[in-house]
Formats: sequence, structure tokens, C-alpha cells
Amino acid sequence: MSPARRKPAEGDNLIDFDPAALRADPAVRALIGQEERLKQEARLSRRQREKVIKERRKIRERREQHTCYDIPPQLRQYIKTLAEELRLPASQIAALALLRFARDWQAGTIDLAPYKRPSRSPKYDWNLELDPAEWGV
Repeated sequence: MSPARRKPAEGDNLIDFDPAALRADPAVRALIGQEERLKQEARLSRRQREKVIKERRKIRERREQHTCYDIPPQLRQYIKTLAEELRLPASQIAALALLRFARDWQAGTIDLAPYKRPSRSPKYDWNLELDPAEWGV
């Protein structure tokens, strides 16, 4: 019997080629997922395939405008609620807030000292301790 087909015994230096074990590996899962996606796309009509390609291109083009920040959940919910009330994208409300912060920072009207706390991260000297309730959010 081939060593790849039998279950490895404890202490054997053999690789377990059990299909369940292969699916458990993230790299293998990614490859299998990519293969499945390609198979599904091959079954699409030409028009549907073009639509998928166009969507992918759109997502790639937006990457330059996309960013991610860690913010308190209460603030995130406030922005989401405000966006729904105003019928605006939440990202545009956040962008406006960041632009106003940048303008005020450049004008010297913002003092971060009351919020600074030493950081335990080797990458940063400080963290800002922000309490959304203090700001009425």
C-alpha cells in the first residue's frame, strides 16, 4: 500500500493526504476556492463573465480610496445612524469629519495632550483615550 494512502501511524514521518486534512489547510482551501470560482465563471455566459470582470476592475480601482480605522463601536454606530438619517454614505460623513480635523489641526485649534496615554506598542509612543460618551455620542 502506498504510504500516501494509508493513515500515518504516530511517529511516522509521512504526510497525511486525507482529503479532510487537506481542506483544513488555509492555503489549500484558498486554492480550492479559487479553482471552484474559476469553474463557476467558466459556466457563465459571456455577458455574465464580462459583468464579473467589470466588477473586479471596479473593486481594484476603489482600493486606493479604501481605508480602515479602529474606532469605538458607539462612534461607528452614530455615523451609521447619521448616514441613514441624512441619506448619505457613511464613508463621506467620516471623510468630512477627517477633513475638518485636518483643517483644525493645521490651524492649531486642536490639543491632543488631554487624550494621550503611553502606548505599549513598539510602533507608537502614544494612544488616544477617547470616550464617545464624553463627546455626546
